[in-house]
Amino acid sequence: AFPEGNAGNIWIELKTTDENIVLSVIDDGKGLPDNFDPAVSGGSGLQLVEMLAKQLAGMFAFQPGDTTTFTVTIPIEEK
Repeated sequence: AFPEGNAGNIWIELKTTDENIVLSVIDDGKGLPDNFDPAVSGGSGLQLVEMLAKQLAGMFAFQPGDTTTFTVTIPIEEK
């Protein structure tokens, strides 16, 4: 996210709604290329996050831009 030793910011946000737990990781680094596909372009870390989200019946998403956001949304099971 921060090439050539440049400084930047990373924010981690965890929140709940009535239906979900949402974990977001946001950075203000160099951003993602337009054709970014975590299954192809991402490292093994992103693949592990996507697999974990699926195991928890959730979903993994990302949003490129001036700040890059990766989000894992996990449904809350009612007991």
